[in-house]
Amino acid sequence: MIIENIHFNLLEIPTNPPRASSKETSEGRKDSITTLIASIKTNDGLEGIGYAYSLQGAGKAMYWTGRELLEPIMIGENALNHERLFHKVYWRTQTIGRTGLVPQVYSALDMALWDLKGKKKPVFLCTKCLAGPGNPAMHTYLTRVGNG
Repeated sequence: MIIENIHFNLLEIPTNPPRASSKETSEGRKDSITTLIASIKTNDGLEGIGYAYSLQGAGKAMYWTGRELLEPIMIGENALNHERLFHKVYWRTQTIGRTGLVPQVYSALDMALWDLKGKKKPVFLCTKCLAGPGNPAMHTYLTRVGNG
């Protein structure tokens, strides 16, 4: 399952009810959610889709990070080798920063990779692909936002 193509789309999704009052909007708060959709296509015809979002814009920066920075790193790689792809992206982008746009955009690609993995082997990912039979433990990570 070799990655042949990665495509990105940006969506502005209005919220209902609005997430900002007219006063907040006039002061610069967005009343929509910017969403980056990532689509990964492989040489065997499968397509995985993932997304990432931003509440205060940065859509063009998310798009550029995916298209110009991460896509060239991932093209030609095995889509099923999550660990290799993560480490390759991590080391190639380490001087840019380990928080912010790179991991935000990579999360959309990572979601698309998991989507591909589920389509390649149509089973419940949480029981078969992640932990696996006879391996009840799995490594996880936590992203904490804010002070709480």
